[in-house]
Amino acid sequence: MPVVAVNRNGLVGVSWYDRRDNPNNLGYYVRFAASVDGGRTWLPCVRVSAAAHVADDDTRRNSGDATGLAADADGVFHPVRVRQPYRYPSPSF
Repeated sequence: MPVVAVNRNGLVGVSWYDRRDNPNNLGYYVRFAASVDGGRTWLPCVRVSAAAHVADDDTRRNSGDATGLAADADGVFHPVRVRQPYRYPSPSF
C-alpha cells in the first residue's frame, strides 16, 4: 500500500513496497518518490531500503498495512514500518 506525506515546503512524498528488483516477485524493497508541483509530475523513484524483505510465505497477501511516511520539522521524509511482535489489543466497538 502506498503512503503519502507533505512536508512544510509543500513537497509531496510517496513511499511503497516494490518487487521490481526481485526475480521471484515475492520479496520487496521500499521505494520513495517526490513531487515538487503538487503531484502533477514526479522525480524518479529511489530504493530506500538496503535489503529486500523476503518472507517464506507470499508477501503479496499481507503487505503494507503497517507502514507510514512522516516529514519532520526540517522537511525530511521518513518511511516507517511497524514490525511484529508488537501486538496491541484491538478496541472494542
